[in-house]
This record gives sequence, C-alpha cells and structure tokens, in this order.
Amino acid sequence: MATTRLICLTLGVLLCVCKPLSFLTTSESSEITTATTTIAGSSTTCSSLEECEADLNVTTTVHTEIQNNTELQKKNKNSEIKKRVKPSMSHAHCTCNFHLHFCDINCCCDPDCSANDKKVFKYCEKDSNRHVDDRYCSYMEHIYINNTSTEWQVNRDGLFCIVNSNLPQSHLVQNERVLSFAEAFKSKAVFWPSNYLNNLSRNFTKSYVYGDPVVIIKNDSSLDFLRLPKNVLTSPCLTEKEIQFLKTSSSKCGQINIYSSNPALQFSSYFRNLKVVVNPPLVNQTNIKGSLYLNCPKNACIEIEPHLCDPCFNNCTKLDNTTNIKFHCSFDVKKNLNYCYNAPKKIFYRMYHNATRGLQKIEILGVLTNFSYNFGNFVKRFEFFQEFSVEFLWLNQTQNYSEIFSGNPGYIIGKPILVGTKLNLRTNNTNFDRILRSSDKFIDNFLVFHSHDREGKCVRNSSLYLPLEFGINLKSKCRFNSILSFNKSSTATHICTRIQQAIFSSWGISPKFNQILVFGLFGNALSSSLEDWGEVLYKIDPRRYLSNYTRGNFSSNTLLCHNISTLLNVEIFYSRIALKNLLNQNKILGLTYTFLDTRDHIFLVNTSSKMTKISLTLQSQVTFNDVTRKGERKFVNPPNWDIRLPYDFFYPFIKIGNGVQKMESATSFWVTVNFLMLKFFV
Repeated sequence: MATTRLICLTLGVLLCVCKPLSFLTTSESSEITTATTTIAGSSTTCSSLEECEADLNVTTTVHTEIQNNTELQKKNKNSEIKKRVKPSMSHAHCTCNFHLHFCDINCCCDPDCSANDKKVFKYCEKDSNRHVDDRYCSYMEHIYINNTSTEWQVNRDGLFCIVNSNLPQSHLVQNERVLSFAEAFKSKAVFWPSNYLNNLSRNFTKSYVYGDPVVIIKNDSSLDFLRLPKNVLTSPCLTEKEIQFLKTSSSKCGQINIYSSNPALQFSSYFRNLKVVVNPPLVNQTNIKGSLYLNCPKNACIEIEPHLCDPCFNNCTKLDNTTNIKFHCSFDVKKNLNYCYNAPKKIFYRMYHNATRGLQKIEILGVLTNFSYNFGNFVKRFEFFQEFSVEFLWLNQTQNYSEIFSGNPGYIIGKPILVGTKLNLRTNNTNFDRILRSSDKFIDNFLVFHSHDREGKCVRNSSLYLPLEFGINLKSKCRFNSILSFNKSSTATHICTRIQQAIFSSWGISPKFNQILVFGLFGNALSSSLEDWGEVLYKIDPRRYLSNYTRGNFSSNTLLCHNISTLLNVEIFYSRIALKNLLNQNKILGLTYTFLDTRDHIFLVNTSSKMTKISLTLQSQVTFNDVTRKGERKFVNPPNWDIRLPYDFFYPFIKIGNGVQKMESATSFWVTVNFLMLKFFV
C-alpha cells in the first residue's frame, strides 16, 4: 500500500490532501525503496543511494510522517569529522564485483576492497541501470568520492525535501514478471599523459595507480616502460604498447622479419637484462650509489621469473634467469625451406600485486615452437603469428574460474555464459544434486564450442576453444578429422555411435546419465545454490539420439552411417527484468540444443588394420532471443479530496452551545451561500 502524507491548508475551508509518496508497482512484487537519509540531524527524503564510496558512513531510516522543526533543531549540530566505520552494503548488488573474495579494481562498492586498496583506483565504476526516483531529493546522488581516511558529515537546517508534484506523471515501469520459458520457446588506441614520469626521472614520487605504465630498469641503468609488440590496422607487429598497471590485456600480431636479430623472436629478450620497478617511490627513497641496475634493492626492483610451458600453459618448468634458449634458423637449399627453432609462440605475463605496495612478483610463461617456410620471390610473404597477454592478480591469488562472474546480477553483453554439471549423488540412502565446476579450466566453467587451428581442424581443449559471449549471435565451421579403431566384434552401428559421440564431445555434450549440463540463470550464479541454475533442454536427448537414431551398415570396404548430425543449433532465451532498484538485468530463461543436418555418411574401412578414417564438416550456430515483455505504464490514483467545514463556520447565524437554535437571518444566509456556490461552479 502506498504511503501517504497529509497536508492541510486552511483557507476559509479546511482542505486536506492525501499525497501519495509511492506509486510504482508491477504485476509481481517489483518495488522501488524510498528512504529518508539522515545526514547529521537533517531529514532528506531520497531514493536508494548510489554512493560509489563503499566506506561512506551513511545511516538510512524510513520515515512515514513529518517530524517537528523543534525535534530537528534539537538534533542540529555543527559540522564534525569522525573516523570512518565501514558499513554494510548500501545496495543489494554491487554490479562491478566480478570476483569472489578478491577486490575488483575500480569497483568502489566491492566489500573486498579496503580503503588502502582504493588508493590505486583511477575512477569508480558507475551503473547506469540503477533506478533513481527523480521526484525526491537526490543530495547523495552527487556526493564526491571521498578517498581520505576520515568521513565528512554535512549538517543541514530543518528544511524538508518533499515530493515535487501532487499528481506525478505516468512512469514506465519494468515488469519483473517475465515470460515463462515455455511461452518464449513457442512464440583502442591509448595516449599517455605527458606529466607522468616525464623524461623518466630517477626521482620517483608518484605511486602506481590503475592505467600507469610499468617502469623497468635496463642493464645500462636507463629507465623505460615494459612493452609488448602489437599491430596497427594490419596484422604485422609494427609497434609496441606499454603494459599498464592493473590492466589485463591481450593481442596478436605477426612477425615478418624472421631473423635471429629480431628481439621479438628471442624468448630471453622478454625477461633478461631488465628489472621491474615495484613502486616508483621505493626507488626514490633508496640511496643508490653506482649502477642503478646492479644496486637497486630487491624490495624496490624485482626480476621476472621465466617458465616454459606446453601450448595449454600446463606442465610449466621454471628456468634460471641466465638460461639462454636462442631462436635460430637453417636453410635447406634442396627443399627451398627455412627451418626455424625455439620461436616464442605465446608470451604470458602474470603479475602479482598488493595494491599500494605495487608489484610483488612477476612470472613470464612462454610457449616455444618450431616452423618452416618457403623462400623465393614468388612466394607469399610469411608471417609468424604470436600471442601476447598480461594478467594482474592479487598476491597469493590463484586463477579460479568458478569464482568469476559474468555480471552481478544480470549478464553483461560480451561476457561468457556460466555453465556447470549437475551430478546426482547418493549418500546414506539419500539422493541429492550437486553443481560441479572446475576451478582451473575455463572450458569447465563457461559455455564454449570447438575452435579451429590454422589448418581449419576442429580443436577444443583448455587453450584453444570458442567461447559463447552473451548477446552475440555466432556461427562457426571446422573440419572434424579422426581415426577410429575397432575389433572384429564391433558392429557398424556401434562404430557409427562412437562417431556421433565424438562429435557430441567436440560440442561439450556428455551422454552420461548422471551428468546434466546446466547454465547460470544470472551472471553471478553460485555452484552452492541449486536455484541459480537451469538445465539445458534438448529437442532430442543425446542419449536417446545415440541409441535410437544412429545406425550403421557395412558394405565391402565401406561403412554407411545413418542420421549423423553435424550441425548444432543453440537458442538462448533471455529477458531484461528489474531487481529492486536495478533495471535491465539480463536473465537467461532457457537454453536449448537441437541437432540438425542429419545425413547419411560413407566412410572407408581398412579391414586389415580394423581402422576407419573420419572426415566431416561440423557447424555450430547460436541465436539469442530477447523475450522481454513491454514495460507497463502505471498511473497513480488522483489525490483524495476530503473537504470539511470548521465547527464554527456558521457562527453567528447558528447558536452553538448546549443546544442549537436557528437565528432569524439563517434563511437569508443560506440563500446567499447557495447563490455564491452557483456562481463559483458555473
């Protein structure tokens, strides 16, 4: 029920108007909380507060009646400063908080961020989807960001903030009740400021903040920024970009100068003969004599730790900083081929920091490879493509994909879709479900399809995959090649079933009975909460598809497989809903898999070796369907007019006392009143 405020005006006639203060409703229970913020003694009616500074100590209470000016004057005091006390979250959701248990950079409402952590923030993330009722005072909406160790409380006088309109205009309210899934299914370049470390002076006074370039000291004691190759408009690596503090980035480009003198092709050039400055003020505070590179203390300058890894960045081996693995090439005149060895294919910087203390540890993970290419004037120019990435982690933090969100709460366009596996377990004669998500593999936590290598072959592993990004339709195609062996007892249907099952695996589909693929309804779904997840629906269950649809026959040296599906069609139905004062929060209502392009395929069989070679073209496509219902326009009821006359309004025409006696002039008075009323309304 809407809260009302009674305002009475006495103008000859006592006029009372009941003014509605809350009128926004939805068909479900969507409501917008209206609060009165108490700021050191003054009362200000405001909508839900949008402070970015999480440590701001603001007390909120709900008032349903007007306080006396005398009461406010008693509480009114002078401006005062008090130590900040970290309050509880002022919002139901912190929309920029994407990591559990760790502070998100530039997310001022993240409860994991301390006041010291926020000193490295460049700005505070804003949420444009948070609703603010413009009928009320918005003093706290424009408050400055307080990065000091104390909190200011501003005192006001006894004035009130009231609704600015007796009869507010109609408002478009987002409907929290969305279509059911059944209904839905039916129907940049960076420019650096010149004032930062101008001329790279040795007198460092400014600490690292978000976006600042990372400073290094070369072996000749000269200062520079840590850089990585990048491309500009075209694919070749034509320039370099600085690594920015706390800013994760990645890039790809091709090397066209295939010479050992090219430092980008020498793995050691990315970590040797340089030291990284932990934090500029630490270098300024040390009294370094002689060579800055040799005599810089370890608490101010650190070396990069090199590691060699496999293509998936697994099974890494730590190297000594003096290890020399050189890139070199040799030319074969007869074959007209140039063979090159130990070329850095992937370079991955993993930097550990501790906010204002700067960088604490830096690792470089390298993947080396060998390649060859043809020489000649008529041969197309060869490019060796490299991948570079930089990731910043908190000290002692390990990458845990199961604790990374794709929105808080609603999905964000371009973020991956959360998935997991629901297992049906049995313990002590009791069945229960559990959501299983791996912590160290991306493909076990987010919806991904097979990608393809440079030759167009289908690949889906922990390092090469195609993630599905929310809100972005997708089509992909690759070549599925495999060799299956079988024994004498294997039937044609059994072999064809294995082929279809291998295709399902490349799509991330498991035919096991006790494993169900589930997706996160919101971008902040937790594996500990079953109600945060929905099951993927299949038009034809993959287990039933393998047992009822896939068939095979042998014919001389060929294998004929019936109903092999090579196209996966994924449809994702989502809606934008309102959660308290958050609007346009993307929620996935349903996710369906449909197996299409079912055909008969013929494969050659080697009867002597009992092997068959498989070569198929696989396709996958994803379509997002927005099934949000149109917002309903709600109108507030008009104010209630309660018109009453004072008890002595007819005095002296009517005697008021123990008895009521009409005066002789009462008749003439009523005639006069009726005449005036007619003149007033006509």
